[in-house]
Amino acid sequence: MTAPTCPYCERAFGPTGCEYLDDDPRPLPYGDETDAYADLRGLTAAQLTAAPTCWDCGVARGKLHHPDCLKSECGRCHGQFGLCGGVDCEEGRRWRIGEGGRADAA
Repeated sequence: MTAPTCPYCERAFGPTGCEYLDDDPRPLPYGDETDAYADLRGLTAAQLTAAPTCWDCGVARGKLHHPDCLKSECGRCHGQFGLCGGVDCEEGRRWRIGEGGRADAA
């Protein structure tokens, strides 16, 4: 069985991170998540990044999440990068402030 690969950089998910996104827009590196973003998940940033690698895409601290990672934070709107892609930040903002996405699911 082979490891899943990133559709953007075509590398296996793992600690080296994504090399496709070398310019904006891009998610914040693993470990740079803000407390405001972590609070959306009911955690602090320290709790969200306590593991040595991301629980979803496997990147190591300081490396870029892959674009489809469920845990990546947008560096522009601080919503979920997988929703806005750093381009449609209005969607990321709605999720962040509870007007859409996970916050409305309750």
